[in-house]
Amino acid sequence: MQSRAQIMDAYLFVGLLLAFVWSSSAQSLRTKEHCEGPSIPLNLTAVSGYWYEFSRLPKGMDIKCLSVLVPPTADTELKLILKYKITEDGKDRAIKETVSFPWDEATKNSIFVMKYGSASVTFKVLALFPTEVVFICSSQPAIKILTRDNDPKQADLNEFKTNFASMLGNVEMFYPDMTPKLCNAAVRPSTETAAILAILTLLSYLFQRNCCLLSIIYFYFYTD
Repeated sequence: MQSRAQIMDAYLFVGLLLAFVWSSSAQSLRTKEHCEGPSIPLNLTAVSGYWYEFSRLPKGMDIKCLSVLVPPTADTELKLILKYKITEDGKDRAIKETVSFPWDEATKNSIFVMKYGSASVTFKVLALFPTEVVFICSSQPAIKILTRDNDPKQADLNEFKTNFASMLGNVEMFYPDMTPKLCNAAVRPSTETAAILAILTLLSYLFQRNCCLLSIIYFYFYTD
C-alpha cells in the first residue's frame, strides 16, 4: 500500500515530465522528437488491471469515463478492453470494445502504432508507477495521464491541479469527470455500426484538428 506522500511524489514527477514534454512539443509540432526514448520491454504483469483517465491535453473529443483493462499475459495478440462514453445528439452513449495489437517484437518493446490507411499515430509511456499513475505521450503531440483510482478525493485532485498548473503556466490540462455516479451506468458492447461510427468520428478528429486518438489506448514502458 502506497503512502499518500509516495502518491504525491509520483504525481509530482509526472507533472515535471509533463511540463518538459509539452514545452518541447510546442517547438516540435508534427514531429516525434518529444516522445522518443529507449525501447524497454513491456511488463504486462506489473501493469495489468484497470486504469482510468485522469487528465489529457489537449481536451480533444467529448469522450469521458474512459477505462482500460490490461491483461496479465498475451499470446499472439495483446487485447485491451476499453469502456468509455461518447455524446451523440446530446445524449451519452456507453461503449465497450476490444482493441488488439499483434504480440510482436515491436509491441513487446513498448512500441505501439495505430494505423488507419496511410495515417498512423505512435504512442509511448514515458513514466510509470504501476500502482498509481502512467504518463503517455503521442507523436501528434498530445499527452494523457491514467491512474488506478477512478474516484480520487477532491482534496488530492485540487492539489494535483494546483501543482500541474504551476508547472505548465498557461497550458491547461483537461480533467474529465470520472465519478462513479456518472461512469457506472450500464455499458453495452459496441455493435459493428457503433464501432464504425466511433472510428469515423476519431479519424475525422485526427485529420481535421491534428489531434491523436488518445482516448483509444494506453501504453506502458517498464524500467527496473
